[in-house]
Amino acid sequence: LPERVENFFRLLSEEVRQDFIGQYAAYYREMLELLLQLHRSHPNRQYDHEALAVVSRTQSRFFSELLRVADVNAFSADSAFVALRDRQQQLQDRLDALSQAKYARESSQDLLGENADAADTPPELKPARAARLQQQVAQTAQALKSVEEQLWRDYPRYMELVRPRPVTVTDLQKKLLRPGEALLTYTLLRN
Repeated sequence: LPERVENFFRLLSEEVRQDFIGQYAAYYREMLELLLQLHRSHPNRQYDHEALAVVSRTQSRFFSELLRVADVNAFSADSAFVALRDRQQQLQDRLDALSQAKYARESSQDLLGENADAADTPPELKPARAARLQQQVAQTAQALKSVEEQLWRDYPRYMELVRPRPVTVTDLQKKLLRPGEALLTYTLLRN
């Protein structure tokens, strides 16, 4: 879902984007404040690690949007990249549609009971329709995963911009920082 929001987000004007960020930034702050409260109450449960991942994810998403546009322009002459990116988008669109259909079906069954399927569907075929839809979701998700693995392998810079991975405490401690080094990052909360 976050990637779908980002795709939509890119189509908006700068003014609308800034309004959107301002409107939803409060949710990230609330989440961070909750994680910090939980850390104070339970310091050994690594809520501080989760807070760092949230900060990393939110900072990288907003910043990387500008970089991604520049990178996509640079890769646009590479036909293999364009084909993979287009296939990724097609699969994501299909997965979104299938997931929406599955959710709508499950929601209508919750409200209407077993008779929620189309009136012309014989009762004995209703479980088969549900199973087929679930299978299509799984197959599409697997195909998307395969395309994204290829993008990670062949175009890691693009994927890091499209699907930034949060920095984790483990990454910092074991891979990035040497003994005696520290990293300072901050985010502004209400207080």
